Amino acid sequence: MPLPSDKFDSAAGKIDGFKTYKEVSAGIKELKEKGSNFEAAAKDKAQGISSKAQGLTSQAESTIASAKDKAKQFQQQATTQLDQLLQLISLNTGNSSSTVNALKGIFNKVIIATYKRIPEILLQEAINAVGCSQQQEFQPQVLYIKVPSIDLLNILFLSPDEPPGRFCYEKAQPQNGQAPFAMNKLLNQILNQENVPFPGYIGFSGKELFDIEYVTVDDQGNFGDFYKVTLKNRLSLNGQVQNKVGDFIVDYYKSIKIFDVASVYQLVMDLIMNSFSISANIGTKQVELKSKFEIILQRILGLCFDNTNEIDIAGTSKVSETDAIDESFFQFTDIDLRNIETKLSNISQGVIEFESCENVKLPVDTELINSQLDLLFDADNLEDQIEIANNLTDVIADKWKNLLTIPYLDFKLSLDLSFIKELPKALCTAILSPKVLLPIMIMIKALQQQLEAVDIEDFLKKFKKFIINFMSKLGAIFLEELFKVLKKEIRKLIASIISDIQDERVQKAYLIISQLVEVIEIVVSLIKDYRSCKSLIDEILALLRLAGNLVGNQLPFPLAFGAQLRSGTSGIRSFINTIEEMQKLGIPTGPMPDGSPNLGIISMFSQLQGQEKESAQNSKTTTALPALTVLPVMVTQPDQADGLIQ
Repeated sequence: MPLPSDKFDSAAGKIDGFKTYKEVSAGIKELKEKGSNFEAAAKDKAQGISSKAQGLTSQAESTIASAKDKAKQFQQQATTQLDQLLQLISLNTGNSSSTVNALKGIFNKVIIATYKRIPEILLQEAINAVGCSQQQEFQPQVLYIKVPSIDLLNILFLSPDEPPGRFCYEKAQPQNGQAPFAMNKLLNQILNQENVPFPGYIGFSGKELFDIEYVTVDDQGNFGDFYKVTLKNRLSLNGQVQNKVGDFIVDYYKSIKIFDVASVYQLVMDLIMNSFSISANIGTKQVELKSKFEIILQRILGLCFDNTNEIDIAGTSKVSETDAIDESFFQFTDIDLRNIETKLSNISQGVIEFESCENVKLPVDTELINSQLDLLFDADNLEDQIEIANNLTDVIADKWKNLLTIPYLDFKLSLDLSFIKELPKALCTAILSPKVLLPIMIMIKALQQQLEAVDIEDFLKKFKKFIINFMSKLGAIFLEELFKVLKKEIRKLIASIISDIQDERVQKAYLIISQLVEVIEIVVSLIKDYRSCKSLIDEILALLRLAGNLVGNQLPFPLAFGAQLRSGTSGIRSFINTIEEMQKLGIPTGPMPDGSPNLGIISMFSQLQGQEKESAQNSKTTTALPALTVLPVMVTQPDQADGLIQ
């Protein structure tokens, strides 16, 4: 879901213009305090001032690659709204450890909070995947479900008693009628007991849904790994049969826990450093399939859900298969394949390679990671879970501290940002576990549809509508939370500039902006679908324009009487506008490489301030007033009026 490139550049430019003004303002104060001692100024500021303006153009180009084919709304190397909003926040706050740690804490809380929001999304998309209405009915029958069609990551063959398999399963033991039921554990247990059925699985309603057992031959004589499922009639209180697809899926999903926290963070650590793949000794073919799955998930997060002619805020937009998704969406570039080969090599060596660490290969301590996940798995208290999750990357970074070839803080920030960006993908993967996919496959089979996947890549192609809509809606939850953070940061920035404008004695401008900032709370509430790129970036730009566009250029009569409320010109705003134009041309506007103030930019600011001073001291306007009517019939004599230009 990348933001439109022109509008993203505009938002980034405005934020950077505001930041540059604050840096220049600080530089001027510094020069005054130090009596133009430039060497001393550079020494003191080298560690404190970082320039985001230099190279803004190249940063924007690398962040938002324009699509060659405008009909397709995805990119092979997808940049997501999540990535771009993080960049906007870093433009404003800088990549400080406090900012990144705060974001990490927010996202970890989001993971916990999604317990309440995900079941509704899952239910809707599961019914869509079956391809029927909730009211459609099924018949009691015997079905054979291929184990690989629901076990996309081959977790059911891992032991639930020790890491890394332990984190793929529930903590409790399977007990029929108890909610949440440990279904993943049951599916694992019956794999070791061929032809031994688990009778009468009870849904949340208390009604029996099905019997299930493991067999190696299906009803057609085909050999393989199958779950034999015997569907039962769901009877109402008066004995009537109620075999509706929607009721079955709801009854089942309410009886289980959709995902477990430890499984999400196990997958996060695997996405960052392949810890699960190394610890579980996953085969080459499975690693390759899993890597392709991760690439497709990244592309899904890079999709836009805007209509062609208007912004969709109803939350019901869908991706057009003909316009956005075709077979090329599931094809892999040479770069993708080379990255997968590198990943396979690193897994075989038990190492991970970080570009930000000059490509040095660091050993992956799977025992340390699993010990932290053990703590998370055993924690029952919500606050304890969040604290352990926040400390995951801290523990890993400290382990590597003496092996790094770059500053520790830089590496730690890079690791934390990777952690944040991978959370949505990890959550989606954790949810697509065997217990979640089981009822979908059961209903597909019950309705006589021949739609089974042989592996995770095949699943993506056959269930692309399900995975695209489900994953994009999950990503929207994170975007919603991140936008709240960005909104607060932009308001802080605008407030600081408003304070400086007030120092110029433009009190009316301050009042107008303050009122508009308050209105933003109402405007932001209009965003209903955070998968819509245009509506999201438009609201960001609306925030940024508050300090620049106060009222229209000309007020029509009789509204012209409101011109007395106009703020008048401002040297500060003139400077910010000039900075924006310079940055569009790629002209550096930040401090010098050594951290010292940019004298060229400061001189330009001084020139604008001098012009503003001259205008304030000597400006004059002469206006000819026509004859004025005095009711009922008298008129006044034409006259001349003198005034000031503010």
